[in-house]
Amino acid sequence: TGIYLAAPYLFAIFNQDINVINIGIEIVHIIAPFWLIYIPVEIIAGSLRGMGDTFYPTLFTALGIVAVRVAWFSLLDTNTLFLVFVIYPITWIITALTFSIYYYSGLYKHNIKLYTNK
Repeated sequence: TGIYLAAPYLFAIFNQDINVINIGIEIVHIIAPFWLIYIPVEIIAGSLRGMGDTFYPTLFTALGIVAVRVAWFSLLDTNTLFLVFVIYPITWIITALTFSIYYYSGLYKHNIKLYTNK
């Protein structure tokens, strides 16, 4: 709720045009409720990379975030602000689910690289 209340003031720091501020507020209202969904993506991806499994976090991020967004913009007529920004939460959900399944299934354990001091 804080970002909802602060959005007009935060956008006003960078631009005084009321139209720009209103667009920024609309964007915040579309994506802010879903920011919590993105947290598992960052935590699980970082944890996997820290354990030496870099291929799958990169693949999941590239496909779940980048490829889905590219497909979205290629296939749909995204001529409204809502259609442009609603894909962000959609890709976060897809990627968070993919990472969660991969992590909690234990499949990542096959890709951990163990390092020892020799």
